[in-house]
Amino acid sequence: MSATTGLGEELRRHLTLHQRQLMQYQEIERRDFPPETGEGDDRLQHAILRAGIAMETFWIEWLTQTVRDLPDP
Repeated sequence: MSATTGLGEELRRHLTLHQRQLMQYQEIERRDFPPETGEGDDRLQHAILRAGIAMETFWIEWLTQTVRDLPDP
């Protein structure tokens, strides 16, 4: 049994979770911060949301590459 047994499955599970979270954040951004309304008083909230989107995007990219690079079981 290798140290990576079950790791690919667990990483794919996390990938799915991060993809779902990103979709939720993107929907919130579309709903609450449409481009035509401008930033207004909600700049901090939008900045925090964009940070969450960036973080989820990072994890999706990292997990995708890591799963791809894992040796076959």
